[in-house]
Amino acid sequence: MSKILAGKRQGNACFVIALVVLFALFAIRQFYGFNKNDEVFYISTVYRFFQGDAMLVDEWNNGQLFTFITYPLYYLTRLVLTSNDGIVLIFRMYYLIFQVMVSVYCHMRLKRFGWARMLPALLYFMTTPCNINNLSYNTLAFGFTLAALVTFAGTEKWGKKDSFLCGIFTAGAVLANPYTIFLFLLYAGVCVVHTIWCRKKTAG
Repeated sequence: MSKILAGKRQGNACFVIALVVLFALFAIRQFYGFNKNDEVFYISTVYRFFQGDAMLVDEWNNGQLFTFITYPLYYLTRLVLTSNDGIVLIFRMYYLIFQVMVSVYCHMRLKRFGWARMLPALLYFMTTPCNINNLSYNTLAFGFTLAALVTFAGTEKWGKKDSFLCGIFTAGAVLANPYTIFLFLLYAGVCVVHTIWCRKKTAG
């Protein structure tokens, strides 16, 4: 038993060290590069609503719902700052923190897989959709979808808490990118088929 606990502690320590080192490297990287992947577009969309434009009325972009998630961050930032100076860098840091949270969640929920759980957690932290190191409808949807899938894979005995978390993560993914609704419909279909199959098996 003591060997198992020691192994778990070593695994957790290795993960924490790797995450801290990668976070430091990526935090430095966030100060470099230039806007070539619409970073300003994602922030300017939030800024329009902050200025008073109405969602779905003054903005017709079908990806605008991701601002439900990023608007609170922008609002809190503007409580401290009086302008948008440095806002791109700030949102890059927000995205880095978001990645840390998802990676840590993956590592915690997949504990039954032992050392192997470090792989998806760190691989996610080291990659980003479309090379966009900022909060966007793609990066947010990817993170929330991964969190939902990890909840499915890491749960041995399903409970109300797991259903609640999956609902939150799925809602976050759909708000970030409406097209992920198809994943939700696919999951609903799987649940229906599984329920019917279980009832037939019990009846038989």
